[in-house]
Amino acid sequence: MLRNAGIYTRSLIVEVNGIPTPDLLAFHKLYSTFKHGQEITMKVSQLGNSKHTSLLPVRVDKKWFPEILAIRDDTKGIWKQTHNFNHDLKLTSNKESPNYSIAFFPEGSNRAERALTKSLVGVRFHVPYRIDGLPSDGYIGTGLVVDSENGFIIVDRDTVPCALGDVTLSFGSSVQIQGKVHFIHPLHNIAVVKYDPNVVSHLDIKACTFDETPMCELVNKKGWFVGLMGAEAPCGASLVSLQGTFMEAPKLKPPFPPVPRFRDTQIDPIMMRGINAKFNGVYCTEDGTVNAYVVSNPYSGRSAVTNMPVRTSFWCGLPVPIIKQILDPIKEGKNPKFRGLGVNLEYIGFLRARQLGLDEEKMKEIISNGKGSVILMVSSLWGGCAAEKLLHNGDIILEVEGVSVNDYFTCETLVKDKSSVRVKVLRYGKIHDFEIETVNLDHDTTDRVLLWAGAVLQKLPSAVSHQKGISAEKGGIYISSITRGSPAQKYKLQPTYRIVEIDGKETLTLDDFSKAIQHKQDNSPVRIKTVDLKGKVFVTTLRTDLQYWPTYDMRLEDSEKKDDCVLEPIQNPGEENTSNLIIQQEIEVDQNVETEMYSNSKTSVNMVTDKNWKRIHIN
Repeated sequence: MLRNAGIYTRSLIVEVNGIPTPDLLAFHKLYSTFKHGQEITMKVSQLGNSKHTSLLPVRVDKKWFPEILAIRDDTKGIWKQTHNFNHDLKLTSNKESPNYSIAFFPEGSNRAERALTKSLVGVRFHVPYRIDGLPSDGYIGTGLVVDSENGFIIVDRDTVPCALGDVTLSFGSSVQIQGKVHFIHPLHNIAVVKYDPNVVSHLDIKACTFDETPMCELVNKKGWFVGLMGAEAPCGASLVSLQGTFMEAPKLKPPFPPVPRFRDTQIDPIMMRGINAKFNGVYCTEDGTVNAYVVSNPYSGRSAVTNMPVRTSFWCGLPVPIIKQILDPIKEGKNPKFRGLGVNLEYIGFLRARQLGLDEEKMKEIISNGKGSVILMVSSLWGGCAAEKLLHNGDIILEVEGVSVNDYFTCETLVKDKSSVRVKVLRYGKIHDFEIETVNLDHDTTDRVLLWAGAVLQKLPSAVSHQKGISAEKGGIYISSITRGSPAQKYKLQPTYRIVEIDGKETLTLDDFSKAIQHKQDNSPVRIKTVDLKGKVFVTTLRTDLQYWPTYDMRLEDSEKKDDCVLEPIQNPGEENTSNLIIQQEIEVDQNVETEMYSNSKTSVNMVTDKNWKRIHIN
């Protein structure tokens, strides 16, 4: 919470809302009066430079990080912790929520800018616990309003990479509201964020207009890039536009990262010659009609100067058909459904395809269909899927469901709605036909996290299966990150390792793990077998420390009658009536308040049925 507000280590908090906080108890007494989500101000100075102070806005976060007051007990030699979990986390009604009527939007210097100035939104995303191989806990980018009536914004997955976190939206660099992750695409670099349109109903937010002209018809035509530059600047972002020429994008295959995390490797991007923008925006026509949403595709490279690993990005336009594929069902109140073939594909040219046995007749057919001079080849297989048993690396995909395919989107579209598909491949000069069961991708998003002994545990991320070929069902429990100073770090548990056994018993799911550790007392030994991404086995014995590192189960569940986050009071080890069973104390939410919050909206999607994160204390 504090770091998200720009307050770092070695800072001194001297005032809160204008009230001096000379010591820790004074700060705690004042802070405990604030509600979750309340906006407050803190005056801070740096250690050793008390004369220089800064006044910073802070949003109170009692959902992910509730306050804990620890006082040393010299008789026992421990720090006795006092928890204040009785927070008011209820949603507020429209009568209590701000309704902004004034915001500054740049007028724009051309037609494209004027058309999009109220469609581009600054987006900040904060992750409380690093999951899915994420390299950071803070992300900044630009979203695009695609439905102002229902409050939907699209953003890339380099800005909103997962469902675990808080979304902050900035309209016109002058109005800031909270949003919620609504949908994350399992295959492509796009996510959907939802906001309450009632809060900004007087700002005249505009949804963009899409142009679905095929890329082949756009090549060599003039177009515009419009985006927000400097979203992280104190004075807010600037509206920027550049003119360029649509060009045929090179067939690139970004490398997989060393630590598995999401990568969109199967996309036919849109690019513009003469534009080298390094921030989100759109490619559009002169009147602001959107041809593509510009996304950041991060990958690991090396510095040209030091030859050291650096994180860089490849910027390109995400075509409108991919956006519409998820936007249309969301507008109808449905969640988009996706199935995959279970393979990673790459483009190869006719020369290599001919060397692998592609005949002249098939090449003539591809050329006559006007689909270019490339064809699809299997580069790797996902772990634990049906395709892994039938297809081989190097197979050339000729047909799917009897349709000749040589581009990613056609192949994806033919597979997305079917439980199985017929696939014709070329292997060693011979044609093979297979009936392949497809992979359900509807549950790819991480919806449960265990916090245990300072380790963040989750089911195997889909990126591990897709990039390393490890089966999700038998891969074990993934260690996503480790907290410094925790038992997990002390006893050498490592991020990306997978827990497969606890005390000699196979433990492959989070339910298995919860059952294995829920009866463990403080300072109990736990024998853990882990496996790294290369298959090497490690065994260690960890001693629990429930005094300072209790166990929590975080779940993304329907929130029809429950609050965002269920927080449990923790009993210190040794106290009477300590329960080792899962305790779930739920904070009821007045459903009428929730209904009132969105009753004035014309939205066709009922926010009351959205999912929220809940916390369960295990031990």
